Amino acid sequence: MSGADRTPRPLWSRRAALGALGLAGLALGVFVLGRLPAPADSPASGPSSAAGRPRFVSLAPAVTETLFALGVDEELVGVSQYCRLVGFAERPRVGTAITPAFEAIARLEPTLILTSEVAGEQTGPLSRIAPTRQFPWLGLEEVIGSVRSLGAAVGVAERGAALADRMERALTQEPPPDAPRVLLTMSYGDTGGSEFWFIRDNSLHGALLRAAGGRNAVARAITGQPRLSVEEVLRLDPDQVILLVDAEQVDAAEAEARLAPLRRLTALRAVASGRVGLVRRPNVFSGGPGILEVIEPLRAEIQRLAGS
Repeated sequence: MSGADRTPRPLWSRRAALGALGLAGLALGVFVLGRLPAPADSPASGPSSAAGRPRFVSLAPAVTETLFALGVDEELVGVSQYCRLVGFAERPRVGTAITPAFEAIARLEPTLILTSEVAGEQTGPLSRIAPTRQFPWLGLEEVIGSVRSLGAAVGVAERGAALADRMERALTQEPPPDAPRVLLTMSYGDTGGSEFWFIRDNSLHGALLRAAGGRNAVARAITGQPRLSVEEVLRLDPDQVILLVDAEQVDAAEAEARLAPLRRLTALRAVASGRVGLVRRPNVFSGGPGILEVIEPLRAEIQRLAGS
């Protein structure tokens, strides 16, 4: 290097260079600020794909239903095969929480996989596709807490909190002490009348019954399968018997046919007095916010039977 090359640069030249670097940093800062995430209650603030838009996959009907209620259904790119309510049909089916279709899920390039809590090791392989969240979804307290957590997970925390509060207010109502004892039953087809599935008091639908103004005829907590033999039903002798039927799967004629085994139990006071009823709704077995739409039909049926 020559002596001329070693001559120090003028002070003003070094200041100009530093100024140019400062302007470049400012420009970069403006660019980055312009790409900050959306506000906390916007779906765009959830986990995002390379294109900047979240892509959610739901492996549980209750989770899917809640995402619709929270207004983030446009970001929902895949759903469980058991998601059947209106609006779910347009989404690709990718298995269930217990048996997820890993390849189909991977092809959707999700940014977040959401499911209810299940036993097993499915979340390990799913987490290698995308971040995966499981939510407990059995009793009322779990559901309310999970609705709140789900809202936060998908970037709409305020909406999730508001929906959870609404569900809590509606489903924590207690019936009066003299409310009718109701055996709330379910039907999964013809069992020959040898046993009856019923709603557990310590379940989300047990809370539904209380909110609708009925006391559960099976008042104790149940941890096993909620089934009763004919002899057990006769011993309970409830004031009312009401069958819940999914209108998406069972038409009115089939629903009435499923009441026949109950009506044959003529030794029951409820049968002898004509206090056997039916609630047939599309979302009658909802584990999500749709359960709120069942409160009033169930309340109306309880009141109708009480006046029989």
